[in-house]
Amino acid sequence: MTTAQANRENTTVVVGAGPGGLAVGAVLAQLGLPATILERADRVAASWHSYYEGLRLNSPRRHSSLPGLPIDSNCGQWPLRNEMISYFERYARHHGLQVSFGQEVRRISREGGQWRVSTSTGELHAAQVVLATGKNEQPVLPGWPGSADFPGELLHAREYRNAEPYRGKSVLVVGCGSSAVDIALELVATGARQVWMSVRTPPLILAPQRLGVPADDLAQLIKRAPAFLGPLFDQVSLAAHRRHGDLTRYGLPAPAEGVVSAWRARGHGATIDRGIVAAIKAGDVQIVAAVAAFEGDDAVLADHTRIAPDVVIAATGQRPSLEPLVGDLGVLGADGRPVVHGAECSRRAPGLYFIGYRLIPGQLPDMTRDASRIARRIEAGSRK
Repeated sequence: MTTAQANRENTTVVVGAGPGGLAVGAVLAQLGLPATILERADRVAASWHSYYEGLRLNSPRRHSSLPGLPIDSNCGQWPLRNEMISYFERYARHHGLQVSFGQEVRRISREGGQWRVSTSTGELHAAQVVLATGKNEQPVLPGWPGSADFPGELLHAREYRNAEPYRGKSVLVVGCGSSAVDIALELVATGARQVWMSVRTPPLILAPQRLGVPADDLAQLIKRAPAFLGPLFDQVSLAAHRRHGDLTRYGLPAPAEGVVSAWRARGHGATIDRGIVAAIKAGDVQIVAAVAAFEGDDAVLADHTRIAPDVVIAATGQRPSLEPLVGDLGVLGADGRPVVHGAECSRRAPGLYFIGYRLIPGQLPDMTRDASRIARRIEAGSRK
């Protein structure tokens, strides 16, 4: 589709062909509403190709399907990265979504009661814009003193693919979230000589499911529960963590915050145990203090001890990269995420929607709900 055709025929531009953008495009198509999906890469779900090969969903399959097409049951309860990539590609084909690839959106601005979308190939105008570029677009790598002179390999978890290159090496994994845990366990299984995990704040560790109920089901309930229930959920989650026993002697004292307090303070509430507790107790993964600096071959830790890893993998988070697009509209918070999500629009930006920027856990279930609500809000607006 040419830019001129898009300007004539479309009332909605969707930026990003990841799961959020595909879901919105599919529901809009089901409602008979025209939309143009723009993607700067050359394929759908491009960011998923850059995730580590062993990535497995924390949200169960039945809650992670996008609107209009379930994930194949052969994928099991917790689908893998490659299974999800195949699903997203099949999803786009199933719904007949036409994605305009190689379209880098550079700025979105308001003009004459419409949105002007400036891209690498021209401009489009639309009544509505749905931003779906993803919450994990920009890796966050701490600026540790001396890190530039570290003679070993230092990489962000986004650059990690699998553990094979690190067989026989000593590896420091920085962080204790889901990615850090997965990477540490892969390193152990593949034969790394030594695996350390650097922890700043002791994590709340929960089993993937309890009594047949996935942890993500409870997390979704907690995210949507009234605020006054927060203290109750904190206590329940702390009690669940204590089922692992006292981990203090392994370097993990009991967490100070329950799941709700942690989620509000740091944007993530719990780490799912897929074997990390057993690995720590067995001594396969050694917990060490937070990294303070690098000096020569050494990582200097916050407790003034030193270790000398061959490799440092920083599982230190990612953030959106929305500032170049809409940073001047007053719609972003200090963390770079939009201040409103889903079918809600900021008063400063009517017709500008965001999908895929809610806090974890349960991003795919959130996208499924938000896609339907956004599309129906656009449909309601088109009737006026």
